[in-house]
Amino acid sequence: MPSYVTPKINTAFEFYVGLVSQANGKIFQVSPTLAAGDVKVSTDNGTSGNITTLPVIGTNTRLVKVNLSAAEMNGANVSVTFSDAAGAEWCDLVVNIQTSARQIDDLAYPATSGRSMVVDASGLVDANAVKVGPSGSGTAQTAGDIMADTNDIQTRLPAALVGGRMDASVGTIAAAAITAASIAADAITDAKVASDVTIASVTGAVGSVTGAVGSVTGAVGSVTGAVGSVTGNVGGNVTGSVGSVTGNVGGNVTGSVGSIATGGIAAASFSAGAIDAAAIATDAIGSDELAASAVTEIQSGLSTLTAAGVRTAVGLATANLDTQLDALPTNAELATALAAADDATLAAIAALSIPTVSAIAAAILAAATTTPIASDVKKINATTVTGDGSATPWGPL
Repeated sequence: MPSYVTPKINTAFEFYVGLVSQANGKIFQVSPTLAAGDVKVSTDNGTSGNITTLPVIGTNTRLVKVNLSAAEMNGANVSVTFSDAAGAEWCDLVVNIQTSARQIDDLAYPATSGRSMVVDASGLVDANAVKVGPSGSGTAQTAGDIMADTNDIQTRLPAALVGGRMDASVGTIAAAAITAASIAADAITDAKVASDVTIASVTGAVGSVTGAVGSVTGAVGSVTGAVGSVTGNVGGNVTGSVGSVTGNVGGNVTGSVGSIATGGIAAASFSAGAIDAAAIATDAIGSDELAASAVTEIQSGLSTLTAAGVRTAVGLATANLDTQLDALPTNAELATALAAADDATLAAIAALSIPTVSAIAAAILAAATTTPIASDVKKINATTVTGDGSATPWGPL
């Protein structure tokens, strides 16, 4: 059967009372009549309410059996008030119950009947030895053993808590003890990573990297900043300086490239007409940009030109250039030739008979006497004449 010593908080409780008769205050009422509203319960001096289970009369007709539920016992003081609503049978009664957290049944007791504990004058229980382990077995431990173990544990624990917690350092962590599931999402932020942390290498796909990267093995979408070397393919664009690239760059490279593998630029690397005059800025290639070996190579190429090749290029005849130039007249030869030509021209001009103006006029008049000169005369001695010489006679105007 359950124990009711002492009444336990938040635990159903049962007790008995007698109700004094109103007719004779020296005796209890026999088989008192109880109706709804006659018995009320209050917790910690709170509002009273009807009891959940109305009390009943037992075999002893002067005893009233009262049952309180766990909810009605949920308080330090539980008060039960009896008051006859009809007001003519039994007297009022109040029963106050003080609860406790534990009962007598919760206390330790000897498993074997007849055994007891020794209690000293201070109320302390003497225990020379105890057993650690399940009932009927275990290892005997004296009080000294327990104290020694307790002192040993205290030497391993911090002297005091820090902010309500125990601070301790971990010397080593077992291999693979920290997994991805051990780290909460977004637990490692920028603030948790020191500014001087260096990442030696990254193997795998990297969306983007801003800053200096020692080396990258794998595919990189884009890189902004200086990259020591890249082994693999770069699918996107590269902005910044790259020490060396082993592999292919799918996008554009904006910045300087430290070196390109030997033979990395082949004829197939250039599409037809990819590099034309417009692609090279004026004076972009000067003496500083040409290595000594390049100059030697150019000179070696020029040394293959022959006289015939030059004559063909400039449209000369088959003779060599000196012969062609020797065939041209000199200044002295031109002066002699021109002087002789001038003398001949002057002699031919001197041989010509040029008539005078008078001779020309006389020749015209002489010709007119024999061969009339047809003319349309409009004026004679400054006088205008009209007529046609037939129907209209000639005459002055």
